[in-house]
Amino acid sequence: MWRLCRQHHPDYQAKILMQGAHSRGIPYLQLLPFQRLWQYGWGKNGRVFFESVSTSESLVGGRLAGRKQFAKAVFEALGAPVVPHVLVDGEQDLEEAARRISWPCVVKPTDRDRSEGVTLRVTDMSGLRKAFHFARKYSAAPVMIERHIPGDVHRILVVRGKVAWVIRRDAPHVIGDGVRTLADLVEDRNAAIAAAQRPGAFVGETPLDEDFHAELRRQAVDLADIVPAGRRINLRKVPLMVTGAFYANVTDDAHPDIVRMAEFLADAFGFSICGIDFMTDDISRSYIEQGAVIEINTTPALRVPVMTGVAPEAVGSLVLGDEPGRIPVTLILCDQALHADLHAVVPIQPDSGWVIGGRCGVGNTPFAAPADAADRPNALPFEQTLQVLRNPRAARIVIICDPKPIVAHGLPVDRCDDIICYGSMPDPSWRRVLERHSSRYSEVTALDELAAALAG
Repeated sequence: MWRLCRQHHPDYQAKILMQGAHSRGIPYLQLLPFQRLWQYGWGKNGRVFFESVSTSESLVGGRLAGRKQFAKAVFEALGAPVVPHVLVDGEQDLEEAARRISWPCVVKPTDRDRSEGVTLRVTDMSGLRKAFHFARKYSAAPVMIERHIPGDVHRILVVRGKVAWVIRRDAPHVIGDGVRTLADLVEDRNAAIAAAQRPGAFVGETPLDEDFHAELRRQAVDLADIVPAGRRINLRKVPLMVTGAFYANVTDDAHPDIVRMAEFLADAFGFSICGIDFMTDDISRSYIEQGAVIEINTTPALRVPVMTGVAPEAVGSLVLGDEPGRIPVTLILCDQALHADLHAVVPIQPDSGWVIGGRCGVGNTPFAAPADAADRPNALPFEQTLQVLRNPRAARIVIICDPKPIVAHGLPVDRCDDIICYGSMPDPSWRRVLERHSSRYSEVTALDELAAALAG
C-alpha cells in the first residue's frame, strides 16, 4: 500500500517546499503523474523542482558534481582544499592506493550520494578489499580511496549566492553518566527517538547491527560496560539521519573564509541552490588552517536545517525564492452553446492562456486535445486548465466553462481574480461559493455587459 501511495504522494523535499509555498499563498501542482516533479506557481510565474533542485540549475555543473573526481578537480582548480585521493578500477590497484594514501582511509563510489557504499576509517588491506567490494555493490564506476581526516561533516547550504545555514552532522552517540551501562544508554536513546516518531519523521533509531558492534569494538567498549561520566561513545561510523545522527546549527560559528569559499564554489558550478560538505573539527577556523571540501550536492536535503529547529515553512520559502507566484485567472460561466459567441468578445493576448469550448492554448497557439476528450467532457476543463497553468508562456488565463462540471467537481483553481456568470445565474448557495473564491464576482446577461466586465 505504501509503495502505491508513494507514486502520488510528494517526497519529503517537496513537502517542505509545499509548506513554504502554502505559507505564502503560492499554488503548486504536479508536473507529471507518478514523478517527483512539482511546479510551484502558475504559467510564467511557475518554477519546476525535482526534490530541492529546479530546472534552472546548470546542466554542466550537475554533470561535474555527479562525479566526485570531477568535482574535486574543480575544487582544486579554484583553490579550495581537498583530501588526497586516488581512483581504482579493480582489486589489483588497492595495494598501490594504500601506499599512496596511507591509513586510515575512506572508500566510496564516485557517482553515488547519501553515503551509499561508503566505508570510513579503513585501517588494513583486509578492510580495504572489503570496502572496495562494498562500494562495487552500488556502482560500476571507479572507486575513490581518500585519506581520512579527523573532524565532523558540515553541510553548508547555499541559496542564491549566499550561505543560508551551516549544519554540523555528528555520528549517533551517547554520553556516559558513570551509573548506567552502555546497553542502558543506547536503549534509552532509541526509546526516546521511537516515542518522538511521527508520520514523515526523519530520524531513525540506531540499529544494533554489525556496524554498531564494529564501532564499539573500535572504541574497546562493550554493551555491559558502565560508561564513565562525560565519555562519548559513538554508535556508528557514518552519521546518517536514518540511523540516529545528531544535527547542530553552527551557522554563526562558521569562519568567514569558509562562508565565502562555499559561495564562490556554488557560483562556479552554476548552482543557485546546493549543499557543500566540508570536513573539519573546528568550523570557526579558516580552511587555510585545516579542513577540506568533500563534495557538492545538487539536491541538498532540506530536512537538515529543519532537524536543528528551523521551521520547514522558512526553509521551503527561502529555497523557492521570489519568482514562483500566481497569474491572473478569469472564469466565465455560461452554457456551452454560447462558448463560440464569446471568441469575438473575450480578448486573447499573445501571452494569454485560454480554455474555451473544449479547446485550450496560449495566444495563437492551440494545444492538441487528448484522444479520449470526447469521452470525458466533464473532466476536460480541469485538465485543460492544468495544461495552460503548466505553460511558461502564459501570463494570464481565461477559462470559459459550462456551469455543470463546476457544480459537479468544483472550481478549476483554488481562487480566481474574476468570476463572471453570463446568461443563466447560479443558485444562491453557489453564488456564495463563487463570491468567496474570487476577488471580483459579477453577473451579466448581454455581450456588451460581458465586455464591460472584462474591461473593468
